[in-house]
Amino acid sequence: MMKPFEPDESSRSHPETWQRFARLQQVGTEVTGRVIAGGDGALRVELAPGFVGTLRYRHSFARPLDLRDFVVAHRPGQSIRVRIRRLAEATQECELRLADALARQWLEPRGRRTN
Repeated sequence: MMKPFEPDESSRSHPETWQRFARLQQVGTEVTGRVIAGGDGALRVELAPGFVGTLRYRHSFARPLDLRDFVVAHRPGQSIRVRIRRLAEATQECELRLADALARQWLEPRGRRTN
């Protein structure tokens, strides 16, 4: 089980990097990032060097086993495909959601999943 996420300097986006990334990307864009931390129902995902977004997942899963499997599959260092949900320049926050194909894989009820 992952330890609760505790933000530190290495998990925050740098202001210059944040502004540059936010200018180049927009809400709805799918990107591949790398999980850098997780816990308390969220993953911190580095989308570009120095740019970190948050993927909240705790309430996305109907079954505890699916949640456990998701957390095991997305440990720090693993890549993950996400969609930008919100970019808030004032607070330099980037909210993420699972990319469409990944969401279908993890969130559809068992038995309905397609390969």
